[in-house]
Amino acid sequence: MSMPRLRCWSSAVLPAICLAAALIAPGCRGSQPPPGRGAPRTYGADYVAALDAANRFCGAWRRQDLAAGKALLSLRVQRTFPDARIKDAIVGAANPRHAAFEIAEGQSAGPATYAFRLRLFLRFTGQAEDRIEAPLEQIVVRQDESGKWLVDGFPLLQ
Repeated sequence: MSMPRLRCWSSAVLPAICLAAALIAPGCRGSQPPPGRGAPRTYGADYVAALDAANRFCGAWRRQDLAAGKALLSLRVQRTFPDARIKDAIVGAANPRHAAFEIAEGQSAGPATYAFRLRLFLRFTGQAEDRIEAPLEQIVVRQDESGKWLVDGFPLLQ
């Protein structure tokens, strides 16, 4: 009895089969999103407006722009803290310097109020050190009676 002959695949056929299998395989998993990506979330206009106010205020903090930052503070904050304290919170000192900020997803914190996770990156420099610190904090944004979204809580104003 003779042995069956083994067929050798041509060098062009095997890669074509592998490519076809790779293209078909993702469709076999169903309509799941790629790993690490969820279904798109929807956000309300109030959430986006509050996030925009937080972002603009933190931008003023980063640029050390007192006028722009103060314009985005709620009346409650402006009445609670003396001008010198507000200036220190927004303008800061020469050391540490305002390096960057990071605003993370927020959540409702009451009627017309949102709280966002926040990191303020502060760079400490000197002869013996050069480090950046960024503790996890939060920024609170509240809508006032006129409909304007303003910062009502900031970690450097506590």
